[in-house]
Amino acid sequence: MRPALPRSIDPRRPRRDGDLVTRRALVVSAAVIPATTLAIFMLALVSGTGALMAWAGLGCFVTAATLVERSSKRPDLLRLTAVTAVGIRITAPFAPSSSVIAVVAAALLVSVVFFAVSDLRRSTTAWGVVVFGMLGWTLIATAEGAGSAVAMVVLAAGSGIAWLILKRLVERVREEHGSYRQLFDRVPVGLYRTGLGGELLDVNPALADLLGMTRDELIGRHAQEFFVDVDDFAALRATIGDRPDPLTTDIRFRRPDGGIIWVRDQTRPVTDDQGRIVCFEGELQDVTDQRRHLEELEALVKSKSELIGAVSHELRTPLTAVLGFLELLQSGEADEEGELLALAVDQARDVAGIVDDLLTAARLENRELVFQETLLDLPGAVDGAVTSVVGAGRAGIQVDLPDDLTVWADPARVRQVVRNLVSNAVRYGSPPVTIRAGVVDGMVELTVCDRGTEIPEAVSLRMFDAFFSGSGDGSTRQPGSIGLGLAVSQRLARLMGGDLRYARVDDETRFTLSLPTAVAEELAETA
Repeated sequence: MRPALPRSIDPRRPRRDGDLVTRRALVVSAAVIPATTLAIFMLALVSGTGALMAWAGLGCFVTAATLVERSSKRPDLLRLTAVTAVGIRITAPFAPSSSVIAVVAAALLVSVVFFAVSDLRRSTTAWGVVVFGMLGWTLIATAEGAGSAVAMVVLAAGSGIAWLILKRLVERVREEHGSYRQLFDRVPVGLYRTGLGGELLDVNPALADLLGMTRDELIGRHAQEFFVDVDDFAALRATIGDRPDPLTTDIRFRRPDGGIIWVRDQTRPVTDDQGRIVCFEGELQDVTDQRRHLEELEALVKSKSELIGAVSHELRTPLTAVLGFLELLQSGEADEEGELLALAVDQARDVAGIVDDLLTAARLENRELVFQETLLDLPGAVDGAVTSVVGAGRAGIQVDLPDDLTVWADPARVRQVVRNLVSNAVRYGSPPVTIRAGVVDGMVELTVCDRGTEIPEAVSLRMFDAFFSGSGDGSTRQPGSIGLGLAVSQRLARLMGGDLRYARVDDETRFTLSLPTAVAEELAETA
């Protein structure tokens, strides 16, 4: 896409401005010349002066030339004045001599104006020679005596003065317009002006870049085309009314490439001297990043609030049980002290696991977690993790591991991961819970399986996200979860050079932890 250039260096802009003036002049000429021709025709009929019909014929000829110029892709006022001057020279011998000076004076006045507002170029001199030469020739050929010389001197002097004044005024207007245009084009904020119906009358390059189009492509299009929600456009127009202060609104826009952006629109009506609204103008800023950051912040605040609520609930439940058991033991009224102590220990383990996951998540987020990787006996680590979850009895859990299976990992973090997987299977799955392991492609794979119901796809896609606990997607929130266990476990596994994956195979839910074998680590160090 060709980049938009400021007016001061864009060669297309002066021609655009000149074309606008030319077309407006042609519109006026196309209205005035036929009316003047009709008046001359009526005067000729009323006065019975047939010679005046020559000027009426000239009027028809000039009207036709004006219409031809209006339909041209590159209309030229100077060409029209030259054609008119030639027509006057041809017509003058057949018209009353008393009217020639007036017609020539009128033609000179219009020519001076057209030359003053036209852009200077090489052909200007040539057209000037044709126009003023033809009009001077007409005066010499039709006027008599010293009167023709006086008329020519007066007309030349008057035309020169008028041209100098008009040219200076036109230059001043163009300078002021150019300064405004440069400021308009160089402002890094998208600026626009729209008509009462919402059509774009003018835009600057910043707005064109914002919408992914060129200025020429935007001019004339309706602003409503870019609104994602068309009702926003109607609401905006109904809200702004005739208020003098700018109205600020955040709106979603759709770019031609289909991309959706958020823009901050500041618009106000422009009124005339009578207080009537003639157009609207304003600015657009891309606030897509700000909106995204705001949404992320809102989601973060919401997740933190949910986390506080979940943690409070999950800590309160086991702590209440522990306190109740201890108070019962303290009162001496308990019949089965050992059973109560076992229950209290189980609840305390739950609290310890929650706190451990929270601390680990915080250290991972702050990159403060230190790993102490060493040669680890995996069956021993699994045994300790299972016992911490269900006690020494291991009710409902089957462990099938080779005795000599070793990995290169942090013992504390491996136990934390296995504890989370076993706790997850016991709490949310169905027995039997099976733990098995083997070596696959140089990695030790430890799989924790259960026979629970299949996890919905919406949950499985997000189960490793921090603080996700299965709510908000149609599934029932899983009690006793703050949504950290799986997220922390997967990050720990990856930081130790392995991974944690989920799969549903037949009627089994499987979470597989992979870790480097001690042999693989030794080979890596040797290499």
